[in-house]
Parts: sequence; structure tokens; C-alpha cells
Amino acid sequence: EKNFISEHSTLNARNKMFKLESRNLTLGHLVTVHERMEYFPHPQDRSKTCLKQQSTVKVNVPFLSGYLERLLIENFEKNAMKGRNGMEWVMDRIKEEDSSNKVKQESSDILTQLETKFKREAEDLKQSMDSFFHKTQANTSPL
Repeated sequence: EKNFISEHSTLNARNKMFKLESRNLTLGHLVTVHERMEYFPHPQDRSKTCLKQQSTVKVNVPFLSGYLERLLIENFEKNAMKGRNGMEWVMDRIKEEDSSNKVKQESSDILTQLETKFKREAEDLKQSMDSFFHKTQANTSPL
């Protein structure tokens, strides 16, 4: 079974800001998960980057709301580091390229590396969410 997510990202190069928003499409009638991540320069030290991450969970089944919200929040806390690790990997690649003052490979090669890394992270997250949803479905019963 596949889980679908809608994702929208915005890059503001002038202000050096990156925003990523996602929400689940699968099982939206039971639970809605909205996640927002913002990367922006540190206000006092422009050489540093800040990350603001927010997840909102809304369970649309009243008798399961507390139980499912706790499970989802625990799951997001476990997986939040994967997103940060992915972005740190991207920034490290950019720093390496920038510090050498030469293009190591064609841009398309770097994009391929980024795509592969994010696909791996997304697949890990998907498997984790699949497992969560299967457990949730197994633990729910009709009234």
C-alpha cells in the first residue's frame, strides 16, 4: 500500500530562505499531518543557518484522537532528525564545492547525488510511516 504526501517548497535566494511544507493525502479522513520547515540565516551571525520545524497533527476520529496524536508525535520526533541530516548533507556538499573554488563535477551530477540521498531518506520515512499506519489500522476497530 502506498502513502501519498503533498509537498511544496519555496526558495528565496535573495533572502537566503528555504521553506518546505508537506501534508498527508493518504488517510486524510482519519488524520491530517501538516509539517513546515524553514531555513534562514541566523539574525546575529550570517554564517550560521537556523531551522524552524513545526508539525501539526489533527485526528478526525474523536475516540482515537489522544491515542493517535501521541503515536504520531512520537513517530515525528524519531524521524525529525532524518530531515535535518539530509539538509546538513546538502550544505556540506555545497561547502566542499565552495571551499575548493572549483566545480567538482557538473551540476547535474551533484543534483543526482542530492536526489539519491533524499530518495533514500524519503523511503526510510515512508517505511516508518507505513509501519505506523499499519499498526494504527490494526489497533482500530469500527464502533
